[in-house]
Amino acid sequence: MKHFTCFLILIVSSLSANCQYADDLFFSEYIEGSSNNKYLEIFNGTGSSIDLSNYILMLFQNGDSIPSRTNLLEGLLQHEEVIVYKYSLATIYNDTAIVATACYYNGDDAVGLFKISDSCFVDIIGSIGEDPGSEWSIDDFSTLDKTLIRKPTVTTGISKNPNAGFPTLATEWDVFDQNYIGNLGQHTFSPITNRSLNLIAPSAGESYIIGQTYTFKWEAENVNFISFQLYMSDHEGWHTIPGLDSIDASLQTLDFQIPSESIAGSYNLRIVDISYDSIMDESGLYNVVAASNSVELATDAFWPSSGSEFVYTDLRTSTMSISFIDSVAIGDGSIYLKLFSDSSVIETFSLNNENLFISNNNPNMVIMQLLLDELPSNTIFFVDIDSNAIRDYSIDTLYFCGIKNSDTWHFATGEEKFEKTIQEIQTPIDETGDSPYSGSEVRTKGVITFIDDTGFYIQNEGDEYAGLYVNYDPTEIPGIWTDITVIGTVNETNNMTQLNSVSVLDYFSIDCDCTIEPKEIELPIKEAHESMLLSVINIDKVDIEKLPDWNLYSADTSGIMGGKYFILDIPTCECPLPNIKKVTGLITDEKEVLKIMPREMNDISIINNIKSTKTELRIITLSNGEILLKSNNKTIENVNIYSLSGVYTTQSQRKGKEILIPAIRRNAGIYLVKVQLQNDEIITKKIVVK
Repeated sequence: MKHFTCFLILIVSSLSANCQYADDLFFSEYIEGSSNNKYLEIFNGTGSSIDLSNYILMLFQNGDSIPSRTNLLEGLLQHEEVIVYKYSLATIYNDTAIVATACYYNGDDAVGLFKISDSCFVDIIGSIGEDPGSEWSIDDFSTLDKTLIRKPTVTTGISKNPNAGFPTLATEWDVFDQNYIGNLGQHTFSPITNRSLNLIAPSAGESYIIGQTYTFKWEAENVNFISFQLYMSDHEGWHTIPGLDSIDASLQTLDFQIPSESIAGSYNLRIVDISYDSIMDESGLYNVVAASNSVELATDAFWPSSGSEFVYTDLRTSTMSISFIDSVAIGDGSIYLKLFSDSSVIETFSLNNENLFISNNNPNMVIMQLLLDELPSNTIFFVDIDSNAIRDYSIDTLYFCGIKNSDTWHFATGEEKFEKTIQEIQTPIDETGDSPYSGSEVRTKGVITFIDDTGFYIQNEGDEYAGLYVNYDPTEIPGIWTDITVIGTVNETNNMTQLNSVSVLDYFSIDCDCTIEPKEIELPIKEAHESMLLSVINIDKVDIEKLPDWNLYSADTSGIMGGKYFILDIPTCECPLPNIKKVTGLITDEKEVLKIMPREMNDISIINNIKSTKTELRIITLSNGEILLKSNNKTIENVNIYSLSGVYTTQSQRKGKEILIPAIRRNAGIYLVKVQLQNDEIITKKIVVK
């Protein structure tokens, strides 16, 4: 497989072109009127007459990629003339219009003009294969209940189906009210002659590191969208870079990370006007080198991130940090925190600075932490780093290139402090149960009590509101019973307060003796217990209503034990489920239902001292598939049979000490039999159906 890596380089020259004619036919007017009033206008500005029999009008309804209606066009269309097509029941336009079934569209249907000889589209309205809801829209521009007229400067249609949306809606069309037909049947055509692209930065001949992020810079005049194309010295031809094929030219800058799988070598890059491929600019050759040749910044290198506003002032209780991909060491240079107003130095971090240290908990990333005293509020700061301040840990001569630009890493403090306890985050603001810090970025700490597939739970001391769920890659943390500090955004997800978008994560006491002993509570489970590791005691009864969730009962209260984290195959043997005496686990909130989630089998305590005089229940599977149930001393009230996946299979409401169940007409397998006896005693057993 060929890998083509992108990186922008300095311009060599600027090109412009005089475009007097259109490239091909294109839609010049689109009317999505009331009721059946649908009209399409096609314009010829090519300088020559066009045989319409080479074109097909296509309608793509409801997000389909295959046209639902097509019309093969007929006739000859002269230069600077238009032809109008309409739905058969359209009535608001009295001049000549040809009936076309492809005009039976709504605001959410794509329309295309296909050229047979070239096997390609010459223009597209909307996005083929996408269902946008009721319309494509950008600001006040919409394909629903509007008349759209192509701007006079447009000289070409959309030949490549957009990945999503209708990106040229606001740049190539003028919008009018529904049923406006004042311009239908004619089109003003005034091509722009001064189009140009100018590629500015970075420079040709430079070397760029695989995995690093750089900024593309360019200038564009009368260009709407551009694509980035790459040429590798040992591969022929230009190749469009995936994901960079329709970039808004007015942005003028774009951050791009050289992919980690890129091949080192010499490259050339160019930007191309997607509407006029003759308008382009090239960089000249530059080099892509392996990351080992330099000290690398991580993707999210800085905390606070550059441009952050209203950062909390108590950064001593959090950390200002810079992250690297490889192991790094302190060099001879310094790091400076400066005031934006006059560049005066607030603090200097160097090899002799005691509050600068390198955290190396994650082998794939090194975080250099800079601990500060409380900062003034409502103040802008920036950070400078000497080019010899940080070096590769294993190769003394290779240094980080440094930062000497306040735009690279700057932030502003606000009024508030940053450190919040789990209790402050979790204690709800009102009866909705939402956190008072929902949507805010906070720093908090606790002990990891459990890790699942998408994150982990943390907890500190306290009887209520002492647990919190953190969404973070579980492979990047050391394990449970770790004292951990996190920074992230508080959100309410699936009715549970969580910490998302975790941007800084560090372990301050990996070897700490910080096991959380689950506190014992009685039913019911409360909102204040959310995300805590607890033990539910004094359970009078357990009932399987719908696997894998079991109902827990105690006197007049109840709760739910979920089956997310433990194996359903608990050993029932001669021990019916009502003899569970205690369940330990994490309290989760799933769609406003609080559940206790055991982590493993040992979290379920079962009473095994059942007297021999208890009810004995025999379940016999007969050769014809029938099931015979026999009770030694109590009447069988009803029987329910489930597959182990929790799917209800069959039941019997016959009563007696001996019940015959018809054959289970299902696949062979293991089933769970739930039998209710006199006085609501319940026995569950597993059977094998062959």
